Amino acid sequence: MAEYQRASMRTLLRAFQKISSDGLPSGFAADFDMLKHKDLDLSVRLGALLGFNALLLASAIQPISASPGSPLSLDALTQPWPVLVITLGVLLLSV
Repeated sequence: MAEYQRASMRTLLRAFQKISSDGLPSGFAADFDMLKHKDLDLSVRLGALLGFNALLLASAIQPISASPGSPLSLDALTQPWPVLVITLGVLLLSV
């Protein structure tokens, strides 16, 4: 017996669009378009959230990894608490 493979939502969407290209009731077509645009909106939001998290991680890591003596550098020996807080924040963001 063949294994059941779960089709992706995009594959199902394309199949539905192909089958019902002409004969959809107007209310159903409007609901379908709303769901299609909502999916796109969620994809854009998730991409923006991913980019924002990457920006937060990069800006948090920069003071720890900067060269000693640079204006934004933190020294772990002389400033242990800010380094510890930043390290914990980076760990929480990455989890």
